[in-house]
Amino acid sequence: GLREFSRAKAITRQRFPLPVDLLSFSRPAAAFDALARVTGLLHGRHR
Repeated sequence: GLREFSRAKAITRQRFPLPVDLLSFSRPAAAFDALARVTGLLHGRHR
């Protein structure tokens, strides 16, 4: 929620564009669940 209005305190570079802005209020309801599922598959915490 509040991260949408804050700025990065470190120098960051976007490596690739995300299909959905996850830090925005206008994101789809299923976007967070999809991100959690993909993160679990990438880092081995899926069931």
